[in-house]
Amino acid sequence: MTPIQVAQYFGVRMRRVHYWERRRFLTPVRTARGERVYMTMEVEHLAGMHGR
Repeated sequence: MTPIQVAQYFGVRMRRVHYWERRRFLTPVRTARGERVYMTMEVEHLAGMHGR
């Protein structure tokens, strides 16, 4: 999932997604073009931890 998709999934701003990344709640993976994406399983796990 892209950072924008994660923000939409949780209904938060991009700033919050970057905060979660800095706090290591989410670990970005770089694509061949250098874009940051997050594993869907990791996003779902974070959602489960926060009761979503």
